[in-house]
Amino acid sequence: MVQIEVRLGQQYRTGSGFFVSRTGHVVTNYHVIEPHVSVKATLTVWLPGDPAKKRRPATLVKSYPKLDLAVLKIDAKGVRPVRLSRDDVSRPEKGAQVYALGFPSAGQRVAGGLETSITGGIVSRRPTGGWKPAGPKFPIIQHTAPSNPGNSGGPIVNACGQVVGVNTGREIAYILLPNGLPMMTDTIQGVFYASHVSVLVGKLKELGVPIVSSGGRCRVVTAVATTSIWLWIGAGVLGLLLLASVLLAVRRRASPLIVFVWVPLALRRGGHALVRLLRRRRE
Repeated sequence: MVQIEVRLGQQYRTGSGFFVSRTGHVVTNYHVIEPHVSVKATLTVWLPGDPAKKRRPATLVKSYPKLDLAVLKIDAKGVRPVRLSRDDVSRPEKGAQVYALGFPSAGQRVAGGLETSITGGIVSRRPTGGWKPAGPKFPIIQHTAPSNPGNSGGPIVNACGQVVGVNTGREIAYILLPNGLPMMTDTIQGVFYASHVSVLVGKLKELGVPIVSSGGRCRVVTAVATTSIWLWIGAGVLGLLLLASVLLAVRRRASPLIVFVWVPLALRRGGHALVRLLRRRRE
């Protein structure tokens, strides 16, 4: 994660972004860096771990105003890119847990300092639409993870840590004044939007950016999230070993102490067997 700042004199705006390559490519929203394009405002980023006042210059690689996406490049070594969900994986199901990461300005007023914030919610809808009536149509994720000014451009991730979308906007209520001008009256609760990751992946592939993708559908069972079916197989095997150990101890009329000794031994042997199985599969 990085915080993006666009500054022109004493005026500035901030947003969020995230690394998509080990070579320093950063993704954010176009509306975050728009002043850099229109009036040549200074474009810099802040990396977690850097001093609060240290900001690194960034260059604009490509912007997509109609998709509200932008790709930046900074001089950074040893960065860890996010894992993008593969574009052939369907959008997260309705009701699936998602998380919004970013640098909301409101989160810095009380505690101060720069630190990534995380908020949680669920997927509400998976419509196909666009940010402008006359613009292109593409997959969108409507979610309930609270997002505020400064969150724009940050990732939306699922329970497995895969980036499934780019946080873009929220719904706002307006009324029309007598002179015909709109005035914002309230922020509608629980309606936030992100472009699906497939939109981003397509553009990064066109640019030849070396991304890190993560295949497999994210599954959450008994509060454990994973994209690997082998983890569930291993958990099932260990569960059966535990049950068999208890039944064996009861059949032999063993004391509870023997059960507590027998069960860990059985689980240990089962775990070693599972590790050997996975190693053979990997080889």
